[in-house]
Amino acid sequence: MKMISPQDETPEELRGITEILEKSLQPHPQEEVPPMPDDLRERLRGQYGDQQAASEVKAPGLWAQLKSLFAQPAFSGALAALVLVGVLMSLLLKPDPAGEAEQMRGKTTGPSSFTAIILFDLDESQTKAVMESGYFDSAHLHPVTTEAELMDWISREGQSIVVNGATGEIRHEDGRQVPMPAKESDIADLVAELLAK
Repeated sequence: MKMISPQDETPEELRGITEILEKSLQPHPQEEVPPMPDDLRERLRGQYGDQQAASEVKAPGLWAQLKSLFAQPAFSGALAALVLVGVLMSLLLKPDPAGEAEQMRGKTTGPSSFTAIILFDLDESQTKAVMESGYFDSAHLHPVTTEAELMDWISREGQSIVVNGATGEIRHEDGRQVPMPAKESDIADLVAELLAK
């Protein structure tokens, strides 16, 4: 018997094979399929009815669905990894007060960090030199031009350093004072020294 692969066959040969297969599927003319016995047919109808009814499938409740979701290893592993990342991020992004003070030049910690620096009766170049020195937070620097404004700032709660251009001195609220230097860039250095002490 010769084996023929589908690639080697021509359409005519395929047609012949198809006809042979169709003949093999046809029942023999004298062959009869026996009928189903009546008692079996009645028993099946009684058990299943004439038409098969669609079975009702009850959907699982929300609690059962959540329980099956948490039971899956992939979901549990992903949830654990997500919680771990959240905890690590909260620890890493926690602000460090000591590190924050070191990041800004001239920023101090403790009670002196709330000290108001009052610039009274300074000329424009002196005020600009202190403001642009980079030692102080601009919220702590307060240029004033009148004695009433000066007294208002001194009477407020908290510490203050007065850079007084009229008297030529730099005075801390606790009584320490130094003479104001002639060089404008040295004014900010002296104020920073008074803050540090």
